[in-house]
Order: sequence, then structure tokens, then C-alpha cells
Amino acid sequence: MIVVLLAIWATLLIAGDTPIGRAMQHWLVAKPAARLSRISRIQVALAVLLLATGVGAYWLLGHDGLSLYGMAMPELTGLLASVEVTSFLDAAITVTLVATSVHWRALVQRLRGGRARSVRTRRAERPAPSNDDEHPAALRLAA
Repeated sequence: MIVVLLAIWATLLIAGDTPIGRAMQHWLVAKPAARLSRISRIQVALAVLLLATGVGAYWLLGHDGLSLYGMAMPELTGLLASVEVTSFLDAAITVTLVATSVHWRALVQRLRGGRARSVRTRRAERPAPSNDDEHPAALRLAA
């Protein structure tokens, strides 16, 4: 394999600006470079996540973990690729709305970054029972 790759590399250097050299340059250098430039950060993060999962499977289960991981790789890749960032944003918005569904002012305050104020009310004083002589309000009325 190394000999073949070295032969291709030498042919690219020797052919230079000939029609064969330009064709090899186009198919072996320009096309792969264009494909590699379209790799996004999310795809790199997905690859790192799958690699970490494989290492974890090997660490926990040894060679059996690798064979199990190899069988599950297509399903795992499809599952992880189907989850988008917008799904996480939708979940976060839903959780926020459910948590603050009772008070809209709390939602507005939370979105602005402050704490929501609670509404304070005074408790009404209970009237004293008519047969209670020891209650201070009843003594004031009697005097």
C-alpha cells in the first residue's frame, strides 16, 4: 500500500503540467480537498462522540464491546445525525414555557435576565369570636 501511494505521489511530481498531471491533480488533489472543505463542526463533533463511544465500549467490554459497537455503528450514526440543534432549542423553550406558564411576568423577567417579583398581599385580620373575652380587640371594643 505504501509503495502504491509513493508511486502515485512520484507520478504527480514528475507529470507536472502535462495533461495526465493536470487530470491526476484534479482527481487526486482538488476534488478531495473540495469535499474535505465541506466538513462542518457538527460533523467533527459527531465523529468525536462516536469515537469516544467506541473507546468506552472497548474499555468496558473489551473485544466484545468492539464487535457490539461495530454492529450498532450504522444505527448509532443515523440516530445521532438525525438529532439537530434546533431540537434542543425547542426542548429548552418548552421547558421554560411550562415552568413559567402560570405567570407571564415571570417569563418576561426571566428572558430579560432578572428575577421575577412575587406579589405580596396582606392577610385580613380575623374578627374576634363574640365569646372570647381575652382577645385584645374584644377588650378595646368593650372599653
